[in-house]
Amino acid sequence: MKNPWKFLAIFFGFASILIIASSVTGGIFPRGDEFVFLALFLSALCYCYTWPHVKREDERAQYIRLLAGKYFITSIGLGLFILLTVVLLWDIDLSLLLLVKSMIAYYIAMIAITQVIAVRKV
Repeated sequence: MKNPWKFLAIFFGFASILIIASSVTGGIFPRGDEFVFLALFLSALCYCYTWPHVKREDERAQYIRLLAGKYFITSIGLGLFILLTVVLLWDIDLSLLLLVKSMIAYYIAMIAITQVIAVRKV
């Protein structure tokens, strides 16, 4: 298989559609799971795009990985700022699990998005 991320993009896309449809109709999935699966779907799509650029072992691919790492460290700070703002401004007693799931989804998506930004910049 040339690009192994295509299968994951298709899988997580269908899983996202099923979970969102289930949550709209009052299904069995807990709140927040759709965020995680949408983030996984987005990540798989991003990796479909960046895989040919990153899988090589040349200087350009190393620079892309380094730049993506720098961007991701910045996104960690942004995510912690968002988390702190949400914790301080809203009462999150009942929605703590939803907040945790949303932050997991944020970081999963940011790993892939920062790699796409690095590929586009280089």
